[in-house]
Amino acid sequence: SNHFNYRDAVDSHNNKHHDGGTKHGLSLEETWKTHTWANRVFLFIIAVVEVNCYCAKVYFEGYTGTQWEFKKALAFELINNTVGQQREEQGATKRRRMRQATTHKLCTML
Repeated sequence: SNHFNYRDAVDSHNNKHHDGGTKHGLSLEETWKTHTWANRVFLFIIAVVEVNCYCAKVYFEGYTGTQWEFKKALAFELINNTVGQQREEQGATKRRRMRQATTHKLCTML
């Protein structure tokens, strides 16, 4: 069966997920002791996505850093991102352009 053929890949992924890139068990689920099921599911999904991103970066980009280094860099980028600022600036620029466009042209299909 497929599970038997790929069990080592599943085990490796689970070890990366639970280990958190260290030998000290610093995964999110180990660090954040929560009893709320929604938070547990959220933590599981975040942990799986993090491991998948790390594995993809290693495989496709030849990343040579450790999972712990990747995790620290990812956390830094998530905390210090500028996505919201860029959207606000783009929205303000778009609103200015719309205010400046005062000439209208009526177009018909006929």
